[in-house]
Amino acid sequence: MRVPLGTRLRDELGVPRRARLLESSPRSAVWRVELGAGTAVVKQLVAGAEADERYVREVAALRLAAQVQPPVVPRLLGADADERVLVLEYVEHRPPRAGWEVQYATALARLHAAGVGGGGRELPPWAGPDAKDIVSFLGFADALGVCNRAGGPANSASLSRSRPRRPVPGQ
Repeated sequence: MRVPLGTRLRDELGVPRRARLLESSPRSAVWRVELGAGTAVVKQLVAGAEADERYVREVAALRLAAQVQPPVVPRLLGADADERVLVLEYVEHRPPRAGWEVQYATALARLHAAGVGGGGRELPPWAGPDAKDIVSFLGFADALGVCNRAGGPANSASLSRSRPRRPVPGQ
């Protein structure tokens, strides 16, 4: 697949080089690319149910989260609503250090606090992932070599064979 970076984003950020398609949700296509300023991630929300709404929600969430210091999410470098494309800062993976749970909880609290205070910055409603998203995520985790410690299905193949759970009222 061709990286869907339009003229405006190419002018602002550079022409993508060494594009590598990454595993992602069935709702998006994701590439790691080299741009003028370095490595970045290009994400396109693919057509389908509520694609435009998902795009607007993700852009709003990233802009809201950008207010948190120190950062808790990659910076949004550029966006193209017509193509539903986001260009994000690439953050190198590092193994977690001892005590990562406290750092994670602190970052999560800072992120949640960014949505407080109104001013038109609330996120639009969200329906949540479906079974295809879960299978895709577990496949992604398998590809990364992440083991399943929660006692659930060990891989996406076993999830696809398992029976779906009944929805919990109110969720």
